[in-house]
Amino acid sequence: MKFFVSCGEVSGDMHASALVRELKNFFPEATFQGIGGDFLRNEGVDVVLDVNEMGIIGFFEALKSIPRVNQQLQLAYRYASDADFCIFVDYPGFNLRLAKKTHKLGKKNIYYILPQVWAWGRWRAKQLKENFDLLISIIPFEKDFYKSLGIDVYFCGSPVYDRYLTEKATLTRISVPAGKKIIGILPGSREHEVKSLLPYLENIIRKLNRRRNDLFFVISQKTDFQMTPMENVLVYDGSQYSIMSISDVLIVASGTATLETALFEKPMIVIYKTSQLTYIIGKILARIRNISLVNLILGEEVVPEFVQKIDENLIRDKILDFLEDETLYFATVEKLKKLKEVLKPGAANNAARIIFEEVIRNGHAGTDPKPA
Repeated sequence: MKFFVSCGEVSGDMHASALVRELKNFFPEATFQGIGGDFLRNEGVDVVLDVNEMGIIGFFEALKSIPRVNQQLQLAYRYASDADFCIFVDYPGFNLRLAKKTHKLGKKNIYYILPQVWAWGRWRAKQLKENFDLLISIIPFEKDFYKSLGIDVYFCGSPVYDRYLTEKATLTRISVPAGKKIIGILPGSREHEVKSLLPYLENIIRKLNRRRNDLFFVISQKTDFQMTPMENVLVYDGSQYSIMSISDVLIVASGTATLETALFEKPMIVIYKTSQLTYIIGKILARIRNISLVNLILGEEVVPEFVQKIDENLIRDKILDFLEDETLYFATVEKLKKLKEVLKPGAANNAARIIFEEVIRNGHAGTDPKPA
């Protein structure tokens, strides 16, 4: 049996590799090929297109990249045509186009980590229903959402929760001054996003320092950037989980890191900024009031969000509120704890089992799958 795996970003590469690892337990004779990076390569996947050549963010950026994306689609289609099952991981702009082509060939299409149709792009729901044989979600409320549209979806659990459970016990302890309140800063991993946020973050640090002299800041460095030197700021290039574990409050760029921070039960401020054109179009199309997964899953604004308008003074005040109001701080922690009741572990194994059952149900010829 041949699997083709398609993911377009490093995070997708990581989640896809965990799924491939589990699928090998069910299909020991299977071969894997596709779009990925080092995570998939380490699982023995024949990577025909690297994720570092993908990763387009925003409407304007996508328009400029149309010729390159079309070439990538043609290449991916050529390899996917030889597969029995095609597994698509996140990255909907590319994957939905490729899946339409492989569906016409009669391939069995599987989507793992679904497009966020509930946020915007509801027209994509029709594409999911028409072009996919199996839809597997990692967000708990998606099953009911898609059911309301007449689409069957499996919830397999959260790979973010799995990573948290695996890594929290082996973290490197960051050396910070005793007696200080620690403010963690996670500005993201995409260079252009970090550069757009950095001036705001530096100003927020200065504003906080003018109000209190017992603060220490640890900022995650996942891409190259230069900060203005400050005595009470540590730029740290290790695990973001280490920063989450020692921090009292964090400033976090919107994305998976917000959910990870919440699993550490740490109050945070969520920030996000993109190009003005991308923001305006997204604002017109968006169907949600909140942007962070924490608030979306919990169904209320538990942590403050600052989208596009990065109000430095208000962010400073929100951080000080968390530090100085114990009732607010611990009430927020109690709400964050509820995430662990909603999410479930074992995402990749559960997803692999669902795929295995789909293969058995379809009586795929020439296979000898084995249950884990």
